[in-house]
Amino acid sequence: MTKSRLALANISVSFGAKPLLTDINISLECGQITALIGRSGSGKTLCALALQGLLSPNLTISGEVLLDGSPYEPLLRKRRATSPTIISILQNPRIYFNPLYTIKSHIVESLRAWGKPYDPRQISSLLHRLELDSSVLHRYAFEMSGGELQRVMIVIALLADAQFLIADEPTSDLDAIAIKGLLEILEYEAKELGKGILLITHDHRLMRIADKIYYIDSGKITASNFGTFHTNSSYVSLNNRQKVLEPTQLITLRNITKSYQSTHQSIFTLDSISLTIYAGERLGIVGRSGSGKSTLAKLIARLELESSGQITYPAHWHSNERSLQARRHFYRHIQLLFQDPISALNSNQTLWDTLTQGLIALYGIVNKSEQKDRIMPILHALGLESLLLDSYPAMLSGGQAARVNLASALVLEPELLILDESTSCLDDKTEAMILEYIATMQAYRDNLPIAKQNLSVLCITHNLSLARAFCDRIVLLDSGNIVEIVAADEPFRSVQGRLLEFTFTCTNQV
Repeated sequence: MTKSRLALANISVSFGAKPLLTDINISLECGQITALIGRSGSGKTLCALALQGLLSPNLTISGEVLLDGSPYEPLLRKRRATSPTIISILQNPRIYFNPLYTIKSHIVESLRAWGKPYDPRQISSLLHRLELDSSVLHRYAFEMSGGELQRVMIVIALLADAQFLIADEPTSDLDAIAIKGLLEILEYEAKELGKGILLITHDHRLMRIADKIYYIDSGKITASNFGTFHTNSSYVSLNNRQKVLEPTQLITLRNITKSYQSTHQSIFTLDSISLTIYAGERLGIVGRSGSGKSTLAKLIARLELESSGQITYPAHWHSNERSLQARRHFYRHIQLLFQDPISALNSNQTLWDTLTQGLIALYGIVNKSEQKDRIMPILHALGLESLLLDSYPAMLSGGQAARVNLASALVLEPELLILDESTSCLDDKTEAMILEYIATMQAYRDNLPIAKQNLSVLCITHNLSLARAFCDRIVLLDSGNIVEIVAADEPFRSVQGRLLEFTFTCTNQV
């Protein structure tokens, strides 16, 4: 493959009078991995869109994209080029898959668009390297976890055989073992196959493979580093509360099983799960991608129904009633935040409408002054006080969208908050700030009704450091089964737990 150079030259982007990017100069070289690092909302994804000519037409753009020194117009190139110049691994993979087609159909259509043959051995090899079985080819996107879809998207991008690969937060839905495999693949693509890779990330574990690093803040490149980069990140303990001697049971799961009927077979995502969540507890759920974590969250939040078993809720939640009024009452007490923050927001609603819809629907609060009294302190605490609340979700970064979703849940003052990888698209500093705010809410809720003074948090995460620092107990799921439950400061005893811990530790040694 010919050595090439792709660059953003003095790129500036603004929305009306608001600058989004200012004089951005970034270059990618074939055979190298370039990292673009910055906090949530700093402009990383905008840079990636600018490289591909995919910026929204309502933005004002100046500067050039250059390929080997000449202006590059990606959208004017032949659509059926056998090897596209640039291919992307995008955030929020679920929204890019058609639920009516199998994973194999998506791969076939992508290869057809590039004029490439379907090679079963090549595809099977790539799936295996990313810890996926070939059986996923016959499944549909709605039957798979976010982490599994993220890996499928990586496979499709690699099949394009493009000169340049843009990986935008490629690890946000991946467990430690899958991250290790991805790092090996990216290094192989760059060093052995001569690809140029732009790695957009806030995940410090990925920085160790970068040849060149750019730092972006508030739409400006603040520094660049052309040597090896080393960093360490750790969470200050967020769990220094006094332990409750006699905890009160909040929710109890007894022998919960969940199965889906796939095209070829019945798929069991949860098998005989028994678990208790206590009032005021922070319970962590960890495990490999596809182990059943998100399915468990949906069952608890009554977004799906168990195939067998029983879930017991507090009587005042009215969980057994099926009327619309009872459902509204139930969701005053429990809120679930999803993995994919962008698709969780209604693209046709302003941010203000998003933040107030729960107050209106569940509590009947229509007075704007009363709405503001609930909403604005939370926005300030989450670092969102400067948001234009009459704007739409399309203007948000993934990190900002995650915080807007969290704010819309917290204004409802639930008893149980379920975080399903809800902070994985945030940088460590913002993530720690949000968790500290949630911890503060647990400590100071004296002005709330008795039933809501003990906020419980179910924290689903791939980040063991976060789980250890934030949670009281950690549940390890594997293949739909609870392998073990340990206190947050206790080591795992099972083979699966020790493997997960070991791999996570290795990928963090940067």
